[in-house]
Amino acid sequence: MNIRIPRWLVAAWDAFGDWANVNVYERGKIELRRIDLVLAIGFFGCVAWYAYHDGVMGALIGGTLYAFLMMAALWMF
Repeated sequence: MNIRIPRWLVAAWDAFGDWANVNVYERGKIELRRIDLVLAIGFFGCVAWYAYHDGVMGALIGGTLYAFLMMAALWMF
């Protein structure tokens, strides 16, 4: 099955990939990229959202769900 993807969307995705895969911090074996920071901010935002709406148990469930979805996305890639 062929799915047509608009060129502007492909160009935008490539531009985001070029922006996100830049090292922000590097020391020895430790490398920290921009995408790592974006994912960490997303995790804390998700936990804060669920904590605000559902309390501590909601924050635990929201953080676990976020971590599971990130692991699944990484393994599928």
